[in-house]
Amino acid sequence: MSARLDTLRLDLLATRDDLLALIDALAPSDLSRPAHNGYRDVHDTLAHLASAESGRLLLTQTCLLIYPLTVPQFVINLVNALNVGAKKRKSIEALKRDLESGRAQVWRWLDRLREADLDRRVNDPIHGRRMLGDVIRLGHASHERGHIEEIRRALSHP
Repeated sequence: MSARLDTLRLDLLATRDDLLALIDALAPSDLSRPAHNGYRDVHDTLAHLASAESGRLLLTQTCLLIYPLTVPQFVINLVNALNVGAKKRKSIEALKRDLESGRAQVWRWLDRLREADLDRRVNDPIHGRRMLGDVIRLGHASHERGHIEEIRRALSHP
């Protein structure tokens, strides 16, 4: 494993630890708080995160395969809406299992990457033309961090 891959892993671990600590601190009434982020409430935001991990991984792998082409943004929006709808009624424990499963897929994929892979170019429909390492960081850790902050803001408003 390379130092850059190790750094990516540490970033993913720290972000996931923050998310799980936030989830564990939620009261049942917190789940219905408005999210103000395009999702109806905190529960829907968690449903999005639970489905986004494996979806984001598939998107990144697809971007690698079809470079220099890209996946249209409307496809991502549709998949997000369908996945959140499918997880809308899941319990928090079930969402946590989905988060764990999605992250395990990412770990297995990272185990197969080499240092040089991080420098491969991809056309990411959300982040544009970037190096794979940046897309992994932005698409997984930064994405999750952004939604963690949205949930914290939702919890801070009565």
